[in-house]
Amino acid sequence: MAEYSQPTFNVQSYLSARPQYPSTIYTRIKSFHRGASSLLLDLGCGPGQASWPLLPEFSKITGMDPGEGMIRQAKLALKDLRHVSRGRQDGNYEDDGGRGSDGDLDGSGPETEVQYIVGKAETLDMIETNSVDMIVAGTAAHWFDFDKLWPEIERVTKFNATVAFWTYDIPYPTHYPALAPFISSSVYSAPETARFIPQPGASIIRSLYHILPRPSPTTAWSTIQLNTYPTTTSEGVPYIPVLPPPPTGLAEGTEKATETETDWDLRTDNLTTFTALAEAKRTNSSYFLWRERNLDVPVEEDYVARDVGEIKRRVLEERRRGVGVNVGKELSDDEVWVMRPMGLLLMRRA
Repeated sequence: MAEYSQPTFNVQSYLSARPQYPSTIYTRIKSFHRGASSLLLDLGCGPGQASWPLLPEFSKITGMDPGEGMIRQAKLALKDLRHVSRGRQDGNYEDDGGRGSDGDLDGSGPETEVQYIVGKAETLDMIETNSVDMIVAGTAAHWFDFDKLWPEIERVTKFNATVAFWTYDIPYPTHYPALAPFISSSVYSAPETARFIPQPGASIIRSLYHILPRPSPTTAWSTIQLNTYPTTTSEGVPYIPVLPPPPTGLAEGTEKATETETDWDLRTDNLTTFTALAEAKRTNSSYFLWRERNLDVPVEEDYVARDVGEIKRRVLEERRRGVGVNVGKELSDDEVWVMRPMGLLLMRRA
């Protein structure tokens, strides 16, 4: 994504505002993988967090991103991660860094050789043919040029290598299903901002990778499977997450992504504030493009403040009607539980 590689893009804000990936992503990837464990390639690695939980599994990890700022941050973040890990192993570190249960960052592979380099996913000239055991891309694959990417991936991967691409969609207040169509439309279809939303990447994200281009022909792959959090079409709006997630089974009217009924765990969950939601929304590429053309608009009057303010108003109105009020601790007016539905594409090299 070109905007993320611009010198003016705030990488630190991006890293701090985005949620960590849930451990189920890595459990599924490791269970799927049948290949060797020598080299992992992290494409569109950003600040590097997508491959952190896989550090203990591989001898070498190479992260690539077109943004120099992202690569600088990845190197710094890895250094900090290993410092924390060593402190835990020595019994001298107690703070979990706010990561909670997202990924297993303990024992983060100090022996693993890690390098981060500036480069595009579609140009893998520095990677040897038939040398890669796993390729991952966390919330990045939707920006790739697949006509160029798939031939390169097929060139560098070994037999039984795994490709794992995953993404999450926008945050939805978990306990207010009636608001979900409005929230989706306000992001993807608002007249004021639609022209700033990069396509087809945004539509691919929204679909949870249902419409991400697959390799053609598929003879180089023995398995291609997509798992997503269950979605439905509501009020004419597609790919709306079914909310709240039921304890068991498949809710009526959902679109089953696979043969299983166990994909409810493909989501992020966190208790946040509307203030933090606004800050996170301002790290989106669409906001970056909008801001460049609207420098005179104060932050407190931008479209993010308006949209998040309207979501907050509707959530509080739902609470006054008794919706979402018995969900654990009593929440302040600025607090809300949110989830992000996720999609995980797994492929195995023939």
